Amino acid sequence: MNFFTGTIEPAEGGLWFNEGGFRVRLSDELAARADAWSGKEVVFGIRPEDIADTLYVGNPAPDHCLKARVDVIEPMGAEVFIYFTTGRHSFVARMNTTEQAEVNQELSLIFSMKKAHLFHPETGARLA
Repeated sequence: MNFFTGTIEPAEGGLWFNEGGFRVRLSDELAARADAWSGKEVVFGIRPEDIADTLYVGNPAPDHCLKARVDVIEPMGAEVFIYFTTGRHSFVARMNTTEQAEVNQELSLIFSMKKAHLFHPETGARLA
């Protein structure tokens, strides 16, 4: 799982996770469970398979998207692991072999926010 440290912030009629280099809107379900953490630091978690290139997603929700730079491409046969950097963190996405990324290229990615998790920054306990 990828982990990002940031804060929960109210904005534009919802709750957002702000990493410093990017921000994404929490799903309604996640926001309902994270409301008590508004304004506080949390750890945001998302699995590599829950990240996609927006080119391959029909009508991607812009508030779930971010830009990231490709650092490493690791072909694994039927899939490819792509390592990215954005903001203050590095992370990995598991993608289809049709992905045409190149090292140092900036890609627009989307997080499947219904599959995201929030954790306590000190204990690691799941918040939502």
